[in-house]
Amino acid sequence: MARDLGTLLNERGAFAEAAAVLAPAVEADAGQDARLLFHLGSALLGDGRLTEAVARYRQALSGEPLLAGAWNNLGVALLDLGDHASAVMALRACLCFLYTSDAAADPPCVVFV
Repeated sequence: MARDLGTLLNERGAFAEAAAVLAPAVEADAGQDARLLFHLGSALLGDGRLTEAVARYRQALSGEPLLAGAWNNLGVALLDLGDHASAVMALRACLCFLYTSDAAADPPCVVFV
């Protein structure tokens, strides 16, 4: 339920509220659900909490390395942090995994690499 509410809040641009809903769910899950971590990372990214978002995307990818949306958003966050080399690597990984992940659940990758 927290994932659904967090996703809805993310879609509405209420990123701080989404993070407040998703963070306790991630903690209760002990960080095992990669998609839940992805949604929390998205809320943190939208809220401008880039370093925290990067950590959550990396945690999600350690559990589900084919999650193309997490690679994409990791790349975007790293770009915003000024870590261009790491961003390029993440965005290239996104392109590699784009067709092996659940396209309905993941946003399309940026293609300016």
